[in-house]
Amino acid sequence: MFTDEMIERYNIILQNFFESKEYVVDTNTNYKSVIAKLLKNKCITDEDIPIKDGLENKLLVYRIENENDFDDITNKYPWKNKSTVLFMCERMEYIINIRQKMKSKRVISSFAFSGAGEEKSFQVIVSGRVNSLYEEKRFNDNVVKGYVFTAKLKDIIDIYNRRGENLFQKNVRFSLDDGTSDVSKEIIETLTTSPDEFWFLNNGITILSNADIDMNRKNTIELHHDDERDFYVINGAQTVSASHRFFYEEKGENSQYHKDVAANQAMVLVRIIITQNAKKSDFGTVFGDKMSISLNRQKPIKAEDLAYYSSYVKILNQIYEEHLESENAEKYFKIVRRGEEKTNEYRMHSLTKVAKALFIIERDSPREAKNTSNDTALALKDNQLAAPIFNFAKGNDDDTIKNQICQKYLKSYRYVNWVIACEKAYSESIDKLVPGDDKKDIVNKTQIFMRNGNWYFVAYLLKDIIHDMDSENKQVKICTNETMSILVPSFEKIIDKFFIDNSDINVVVSTFKKNDLYEKFIKYISEIKENKDEVKDEIYWEARKEMIKALSDSSKKSN
Repeated sequence: MFTDEMIERYNIILQNFFESKEYVVDTNTNYKSVIAKLLKNKCITDEDIPIKDGLENKLLVYRIENENDFDDITNKYPWKNKSTVLFMCERMEYIINIRQKMKSKRVISSFAFSGAGEEKSFQVIVSGRVNSLYEEKRFNDNVVKGYVFTAKLKDIIDIYNRRGENLFQKNVRFSLDDGTSDVSKEIIETLTTSPDEFWFLNNGITILSNADIDMNRKNTIELHHDDERDFYVINGAQTVSASHRFFYEEKGENSQYHKDVAANQAMVLVRIIITQNAKKSDFGTVFGDKMSISLNRQKPIKAEDLAYYSSYVKILNQIYEEHLESENAEKYFKIVRRGEEKTNEYRMHSLTKVAKALFIIERDSPREAKNTSNDTALALKDNQLAAPIFNFAKGNDDDTIKNQICQKYLKSYRYVNWVIACEKAYSESIDKLVPGDDKKDIVNKTQIFMRNGNWYFVAYLLKDIIHDMDSENKQVKICTNETMSILVPSFEKIIDKFFIDNSDINVVVSTFKKNDLYEKFIKYISEIKENKDEVKDEIYWEARKEMIKALSDSSKKSN
């Protein structure tokens, strides 16, 4: 029997996948029946999900529930060359194994972690349970308890294998590296050569839970993940992810022997903090946020990681959730943490990207968007964002901040998704659209501008075209690389003409550390628009028409 929670989880994964591939799905599709078929048969195709536009190849979605499913299902439902395949895997190890198998296949393959199915309780072997440390403290209206155990590392890793990145949901940061950092290498080296020393060489793992530990069990503790009870790793994500890499990815001579030895010998210090009176929906905010920030300050983390826990981010994300089903849902956005799994979801951004977008939207300052450091843009004062672009949230209560953010959506925040997508598409397209071969002096200036002026381009489009289209009630959708194939060459024509008419202006890479060039360019454009001489300034007006048409066509395709 499959629960509503599982169906909803698969629903979210499917919809994110379609959006990342820019597939347009028939709105009449009954997702519940489609997902029910996927859960039962372990495979669905594009025949089960009507695709309106964008799909050129055969689409298959496979559900991988156990290690034999890959061969069994793909034999029963084979793909063709150049098919598009999505594997939904219930364990992290299946993603690793299947990704290896798919390297030689001529198909476009994607992977998603779908979760541990119906598993609700997880056993962890501990030593010296009777002698474990215990502390208790009342924090406001909540009783906070703390236990310290010596636990079997492999049991913790198996929990991550079955819960995936969700296990780090309350952590300031997810696992941020790919196994190449010195710390990860040292963890893997210790597990390979001296797993019995792991307890002494590692800082340990801290888990936050809202369910008490049953101390009557003999040599195990039980952690629960169900409707009312949950737990998360709030410190030690790198230990967990690097150890998982060792147990499930490491290959080579005697690797299985080393894994077996480490599974038996490697122990880790585990601290479990229990906010006993807190509900599942909010237990992380009672004491966990404070702990997560405090514990992670002990390691080199970035301003963005700490800023995620500001009232501004919490309330902005709340507004996003409230408008998911609204008519204007596409203008709202959510802040995600550094290291969180990437989804290509155009409404989910890092706080760094949002800050850069706001420098463009609210301050018309490509210099700040390009050059302001995270430490400056995301600086905290009294645990709140202190930079001018976030100043309205400083010192205010949550209701006031929420009202102010809602007001900002009416004027400026509605452009954030567009600005971030536009800059991303421009940066991805520029090398192809503006080659770096030698040209005459005037064109070299243009090349320097085009290659360093990504935020100039976005600021110009917003100021000169998007605002005008808005005032005429013309809808503009998210920019894509296809749209850029028209926008960039048209913009390049305008920049060429700008330098012809202003031959005394010199441009080097350092020019973009200031706004002087941008202000001269915008003044130049304003004078052209004011004069309205479509003969003298034909290049500008024609290029502008091309860009407006490209943005309008993009909007029509998105609809």
